[in-house]
Amino acid sequence: MKNQMKAIGGLLFLILTTSARSQVLIYSPSNPLTIPDADPNGLQTTMTVPASYSAPVSNVKVTLNLQGSAQDCGFAGDLYVALYHQGRAVVLLNRPGRDLLNPAGYDDTGDFHITLSDSAAHDVHRYQDFSSLAPSIGLTGQWQPDGRTANFNAVVSSDPRSAMLDQLNGTEARGQWVMFFADVSGGGVTELASWSIQFTVVPEIHGSTIGVATMLGLWAIGRRIVRASKLPQKRNLGVFGSIPEDVGDRKSFLGNCS
Repeated sequence: MKNQMKAIGGLLFLILTTSARSQVLIYSPSNPLTIPDADPNGLQTTMTVPASYSAPVSNVKVTLNLQGSAQDCGFAGDLYVALYHQGRAVVLLNRPGRDLLNPAGYDDTGDFHITLSDSAAHDVHRYQDFSSLAPSIGLTGQWQPDGRTANFNAVVSSDPRSAMLDQLNGTEARGQWVMFFADVSGGGVTELASWSIQFTVVPEIHGSTIGVATMLGLWAIGRRIVRASKLPQKRNLGVFGSIPEDVGDRKSFLGNCS
């Protein structure tokens, strides 16, 4: 079956049938979205699946495509990314590289072209232990999610990793899939190019009677993008508590991104 695409409201939503049971949702804005610098209110994007899709999912994977701004490249260690669905939360990035001896996190560019999977070999929080960023393309490959629920101003590599993607196993496909991005330290700007979710449906969604074209008509068209508009002054992140307003400034640790 051919892949089907549909552009609506400047966004590209794709339901890709990779097998009889695996589905992919892609959020791709027509232009990269800026993640506000040193702003814990961050950027929120949402894809919504209709209520009729009540089958449970498993084996969730997430692909992130982030890039440094052409004017002022961002820093990997500034980034916090979390996925929310049906009252559950997964921490995908929590300031990679941040540790007691490196409170600013990694000073690589914020270019990530990665797939996050619980079954990957290595923890993305410590990616420098296993790989180095290629200057032209950034970090690539498959990595385990960060999973650490500690506050981003205090997180270290030894923290427990309880917010992994397996938290989403058994949730239903329907409802909102919310991706939250924040750059929590000043200095450098990172942009969101796209993100996607792949999951296995158990059992198949309505068998083979519903084709991809029909699914495109039923699956939600992303509700909104919170860009310059602010979320509440202290965003409630559930198990993570409220984000404090004082997030510090990377420039106190590092020079300019050059």
